[in-house]
Amino acid sequence: AVNALVGGAKTVIAVDSSADACNAAVEDLQSNREGRAKETGSNSVELMETGTEWLPSVSAETSNGTSGEVVRVVRGDGETAMRECAEAVRSGRCGGFDVVVLDPPKLAPSVQHLKAAKRKYERLNGLAMQCLRKEGGVLLTHTC
Repeated sequence: AVNALVGGAKTVIAVDSSADACNAAVEDLQSNREGRAKETGSNSVELMETGTEWLPSVSAETSNGTSGEVVRVVRGDGETAMRECAEAVRSGRCGGFDVVVLDPPKLAPSVQHLKAAKRKYERLNGLAMQCLRKEGGVLLTHTC
């Protein structure tokens, strides 16, 4: 999230199930925004939960160039967040994202878990693709 923000992204949303990771992300993002507050018109980072209105609306996206950046850290299950995002993109409430970075935790600790992990990775990647803009975008996916 910090790299996206420093790289010039206008909307940065990080999702993690760990409260500690979310708090650390808020601190990192906040410290990286402080020097840019004059440029962007804002230096706040919002901490939110899945199930709330954490996605930027289409109207916020179109006015984003003049109203500052949207930077949010969402605590919750990543799959739930991507389902919410995919539904918002399908319904037109959210325009989707240019870039989605998917970095799930280790899902196959042993060979016995491989089939279930493969199905989950396929499901997560499918949801992540649905979160991209309808015109296309880039999905960066990681596995361990």
